[in-house]
Amino acid sequence: MENPLIPAHVKCEPELTFRDDIDPNLKVTVWWHPEAESSTPAVIWFFRGGWTMGDRHCCEPALHLLAHGFAIVCPDYQLSHQAQFPAQIEDAKSIVRWVRGMSDKFNIDKERIGAWGDSAGGYLAAMLGTTEEVRSWDNVGPFPDLPSNVQAVCDWCGPSDFSRMNDRPGMYDHDAPDSFESKFLGAPIRDVPDKVKEANPITHINGHCPPFLIMHGQNDAAVLPDQSKLLHDALTKKGARSELRILPGFGHGFGKETPKEVLHPVADFFKRELQK
Repeated sequence: MENPLIPAHVKCEPELTFRDDIDPNLKVTVWWHPEAESSTPAVIWFFRGGWTMGDRHCCEPALHLLAHGFAIVCPDYQLSHQAQFPAQIEDAKSIVRWVRGMSDKFNIDKERIGAWGDSAGGYLAAMLGTTEEVRSWDNVGPFPDLPSNVQAVCDWCGPSDFSRMNDRPGMYDHDAPDSFESKFLGAPIRDVPDKVKEANPITHINGHCPPFLIMHGQNDAAVLPDQSKLLHDALTKKGARSELRILPGFGHGFGKETPKEVLHPVADFFKRELQK
């Protein structure tokens, strides 16, 4: 069945491998514009699921950008039962380098790459936006000589400081040994404060961060909106451009059928930051 979000001229490569060095089952799907007169910007979408579930097929929101002339790249990444932090960050950086290395094949402008994700995926996008200078996470994966920085980040309801996710009562006890965050780090978060700090995008904010659009549901009880405010405030304090939108009436994520009032700011943001 045809997807109305995918224009007829768009070509899809559904099952490409990008981490042969660790797992050939990690795949990436690319939608691209072979007939575009010049190379197009690309947006990489990272799926949600608490780093314990999901895959690259959970990408419906990102497909809305195809009609605006963006290539869309949807990768798998290792889940927490397969590997713990920082493996997922290494995967995220690997896919950025892979996109750059394959840019000619997919008519992509390697200097105009954005990252976007939801929840756990939003966290990965945020980490890409703040860790340009952490080169140790570029030591694995394809095209090691290419940079893994991105030019724009959209973070939907992602966590930032795991140590403060219990600041107010919510849906989960994030300090629990079996919490999403504890599984992600491979230990209860209160037992590994150094790792919690290293896993916090705020820790790595530097003078080279790209523009951020951070969006969060006001009624989110899974990841409190405070997490987005912490990130936004830290970015702006260091001189980075960041826009924070706390959306009334929404919980965690923005629903299966993402409304236009949520999608329009994202499209406007990426068009402003990535299109010539």
